[in-house]
Amino acid sequence: GVTTGIIGGLFYRFGGESSCLSAIFLGTLYWYFYGTAFVLGLLEIIAGELETGVTRFIAVSVKTFVLCLGASFGMLMTIPSPADAWFEQDAHCNSIDLGTVWWRIPLYLACSVCALGQYRFPVVSYWRGLAVQLAAYEVQYQMGEFFVRRSHSSAHEDNVDTMASNIVGAAAAVVTACLLSALVDRVQKQYYSQLLQRGKHRDETPSKIDDLLYCFVASEVKLMASLRLGRKTEAEKLAFEKKLKQATDELKDPNNPRSEIVLEPREENLLVDTIICAESINIWAMLMPAVYQLVPGSMIAKLWFNSIFPPPLDTEEVEIEGTDLTYTTYQLDSANENVFSNLMVISCSLALGLIVGFALVQLSLRIVNAM
Repeated sequence: GVTTGIIGGLFYRFGGESSCLSAIFLGTLYWYFYGTAFVLGLLEIIAGELETGVTRFIAVSVKTFVLCLGASFGMLMTIPSPADAWFEQDAHCNSIDLGTVWWRIPLYLACSVCALGQYRFPVVSYWRGLAVQLAAYEVQYQMGEFFVRRSHSSAHEDNVDTMASNIVGAAAAVVTACLLSALVDRVQKQYYSQLLQRGKHRDETPSKIDDLLYCFVASEVKLMASLRLGRKTEAEKLAFEKKLKQATDELKDPNNPRSEIVLEPREENLLVDTIICAESINIWAMLMPAVYQLVPGSMIAKLWFNSIFPPPLDTEEVEIEGTDLTYTTYQLDSANENVFSNLMVISCSLALGLIVGFALVQLSLRIVNAM
C-alpha cells in the first residue's frame, strides 16, 4: 500500500497533476483486495455459518483498510497537500465510456488472464476460466445496459438495476462453470479410462467416439508439451499408457508367464498422479476467478478512502424571498455517502446470484434425472 501511494503520488505530482489517482490506487491494490472473501463471507452468513462468515467479513474490512491507509501514507510522503490532490484528481476520472469502444471485451479478457495467473490457474486450462469469466461479465454488462435502456429516468443506473444484473451475472457464471465441468469431465473420463486401463481399450470397441476423444486430448497434451505450457508429466503419461497396456495384455494372456505388474518408483508416482487427475473438476476452481472479477473490491477501498479523506459538504446559496438576504445550506454528498449501501447491494446480490445459479443447476439435474 505504501509503495503504491509513493509511486502514484510521484507520478501525479511530476506528471502534470492530470492523472486519476483513484484509478491508479484501486487498479493496483485491486490485486491485493479481498473482495472474493467479502462476498463469500456474506454467502456464509446467508447460509447460517455465522462464525466463519462474520470472521471473514471483518478480516476483509480490516485488511483492506490497512492497504488504503498505506496508500494514503505514501501520498503524504510525496504530495504536499494529499487531501486537496485527492479531491482535485477526481476531475480526471471516468473519462472513458467503455460501452462505446471496441476493445471493451479484449481489455476484460486481458484483465481476466491476470486474474487466472494470480489464482495459479493451469495455462492449458485458461480457456475454461476465460469462458466462465466472459460469460459472467457479458451477462452482467448486457443486463445492466438493458435496465438502463428500459428505464425512463435520467439516472444512469440505480441499485435495483445493479442488484438484478449482479444476480443474473453470478448465476450465469455458476451455470457456465457447471456446463463446462460436465463437458470436460465427459471427455477426460474417456481419456483417463484409457490411460488407467479401465474398461475396454479403445481398439477393442467398434465406436469411433472413444478414439476421437482420446486422440483429441492426446493431441492437446502433445501440443502443450511442445510449447512447454503444460506439465511434463502429462506427456509422460502417454508413453506410460502404452507400457501399461502391454503389461495388462500380457497379464490377461494365459499363455504368458507374467503374473503381476511391477512399476518403478517413477511410474508409481505417475500412476498416482493420473488417478488424481482422473477425478472430476472442482467447479469452484473454475468459478472463483470469475467471482473475483465480479466482486466489489474497489468499492470496499472507496469506502475506506472516504473515511481517510472525508468528502466536502455540498453547499448551496438560497435567497430569502422578499429580501436581499441569503443563507447557505450544507448537505452530504449523496454519491460519496452511498458507497456502503452500494457495496452491500453489490456483495449481497452476487452472493444471492451464486445461490440462484447452484439452485438452477440442481433443479435442472433433477428434471433430467426424472426424465
